[in-house]
Amino acid sequence: MNPSFEKFADFLPSQLKAFFADHHQYSFLFIGGATRDFLLGKTAIKDFDIEVRSLNTEFSAGLWQSFKEDLSELGEVTELSYFILKLKMGDLEFEFSPPRKESFLSSHLHKNFEPTFSFKFDYHEASLRRDFTINTIGFLWQKNQWSLIDPLGGVDDLKMKTLAPAGADFHLDPVRWLRLARFKVKLGFQSRCTITKGSLIDVSAHYFFSEMFKSEKPYEFITELKSWEIQIKDYPLSLFPLTDDFYKVDSVESFFRYLAKVDPQGFFWVKYAQFSVKKFKSFLRI
Repeated sequence: MNPSFEKFADFLPSQLKAFFADHHQYSFLFIGGATRDFLLGKTAIKDFDIEVRSLNTEFSAGLWQSFKEDLSELGEVTELSYFILKLKMGDLEFEFSPPRKESFLSSHLHKNFEPTFSFKFDYHEASLRRDFTINTIGFLWQKNQWSLIDPLGGVDDLKMKTLAPAGADFHLDPVRWLRLARFKVKLGFQSRCTITKGSLIDVSAHYFFSEMFKSEKPYEFITELKSWEIQIKDYPLSLFPLTDDFYKVDSVESFFRYLAKVDPQGFFWVKYAQFSVKKFKSFLRI
């Protein structure tokens, strides 16, 4: 599974490549879903996560603001949490961020951690915050050259169709459990992740629905969750009724039709009745 960097670079706008060349004081690590999907042979990639490191200086909010101003010359830039900068170029989206480490403050709560940012974090320690090793595979652009960065053996796990946790804190974030169900169902991979007894009670409807639809197989997604020893009886499965017809649901559109038939006055419609299919997809970022 050797990457063709030239083919991967074909996904990138020429203006972005020129930006990289002009900002040679930085290195740019493509990591996460884009690199994983590329190695799996996907030919339509629209979203890219990029870790940015400065080769000469340490991270600071002022330096990052300057980087944002330069990036804004390429298109609309939105600043998200954790210093993430989302750049939109046509139908492509690029999220730039500095390397970070996460220290969890307590167990089984999403985003209940203390982040630390540094350009000096090496690839291994910066990868430990991610969910699966297959999402830590990086394509590095530095000084006009590409190279493969694979600190946790993600390429081998991708070859073996295995979901392995990137770090020891995997089980502390219940959203990662939803992602585990999503990838098992969507990719048909086996798992080396340990699901501890816990609860999805604090997972928002946004994350639940988003991961369910990203799995592309909602019925199998729900079936996978129900096979685990975690508390899902009251929430989030209580957000909508499960009938024998749910196995037919395979998209947001068919989900809307399903609920209109079986639960026209239930939770979903009370909270999301004002949403069109398009708006709901936007809400879920899918």
